[in-house]
Amino acid sequence: IVPAWCMIAALAALISAGQAELPMAVLAGNLHPILEASYGLLMGLGMFSSSLAATSAVVGQLAVRHGGERFPTRRVTTLLLAAAWLLSLLGFGNLVGIIYPIFGYAGIPFLICLVINWIKERKKLPSQ
Repeated sequence: IVPAWCMIAALAALISAGQAELPMAVLAGNLHPILEASYGLLMGLGMFSSSLAATSAVVGQLAVRHGGERFPTRRVTTLLLAAAWLLSLLGFGNLVGIIYPIFGYAGIPFLICLVINWIKERKKLPSQ
């Protein structure tokens, strides 16, 4: 909660930063250009390491489920990273505006299934 309030307070001080794709980078740049560059570098490294970890996990699971040792790990990794790079050209704001709602709506049936399963399991328990 504290970081959220800090961000709200900072955005209230510099309202124009709220219109940027990365408002915190604008706020850091308002303090000093080196802070903006540092923030951008750290964000880039964070996104790179996150995407690399996710890609490795997906390729590892695909290899386990489909082919084991014969699975074309390098080729699939290259294809996934190329697809991710192409999607990144759309821009962060556009991707978030498209992907979040898709996954949000796709998650609704899973939430419904979780609730239904919880209700069924709750009925199986002996009453206390």
